Amino acid sequence: MKIGLVGLPGSGKTTLFKLLTGIRDDLPLSGMEATTGTARVPDERIDYLSKLYKPRKTTYAQIDLVDLPGLNFSEEQKKGKNPFLTAVRHVDALVAVIQVFKEGLPHVLGEVNPGRDLDMIHSELLFADWEVIEKRIERLGAKKKKENETELELLRRCREALEEESRLTNLPFNEEEAELLRGFQFLTLKPMLVVINLDTKGFKTGFLGKEEFLAGLQEKGLPFLEVSARIEQEIAELSEDDRVLFMDDLGITEPGIARLARTVYRHLPLLSFFTVGEAEVK
Repeated sequence: MKIGLVGLPGSGKTTLFKLLTGIRDDLPLSGMEATTGTARVPDERIDYLSKLYKPRKTTYAQIDLVDLPGLNFSEEQKKGKNPFLTAVRHVDALVAVIQVFKEGLPHVLGEVNPGRDLDMIHSELLFADWEVIEKRIERLGAKKKKENETELELLRRCREALEEESRLTNLPFNEEEAELLRGFQFLTLKPMLVVINLDTKGFKTGFLGKEEFLAGLQEKGLPFLEVSARIEQEIAELSEDDRVLFMDDLGITEPGIARLARTVYRHLPLLSFFTVGEAEVK
């Protein structure tokens, strides 16, 4: 399964992508094309089994990540030349990276406003699905065939939800309906995790408007995780001993990147199976 990282330019999604995949930080990425990579998922169960069986090889689960083109809402994108929409259809789940940090790079829109940024991403996904549904309804309506009534009724229900600014994941579907919708690759049917990208101060003390923002996430039914890409960069550059001291000073026991990889994996519709033995634990 492929996980797509989405966010406004400067949100820190590419930094997190590089940290997760191990791609060199000095490697330039265009931001206009999708970039793929693989991330290892830390797992205490694998660690335990590896200590128990002492295999020659230990293998962790991996997830395929896609750093999607940034959302910039330019006139070119509004005219339909949108590399983001082309790339996002081919991922199975989304990680929306929201800029809350104020240190360093200024926000692309001037003021840091996580609620506005999430609403912009949310609206982009909703409208993309609405357009697909609207065109399909027009096409089926023109044919006026009785066998299309079931699909038409389902699509109208989906359209109504989108017009009420609700993700399609919030609608109940039976197996037949879910199968019918699968071919559309609707963006708001993809699981989505929100990553709140903080600066050092925000990581330690929180950020202005946090309660309101988290309430909005709960209302949308979106899980979230707080990390700081800047802190994660510092952790990655430290020696093992210095890393432990640095994390202890921050009051954390492991890097946020490890938590992020695990959280993303946990929100995928996957089952984990373990293989153990002297040769390998995986």
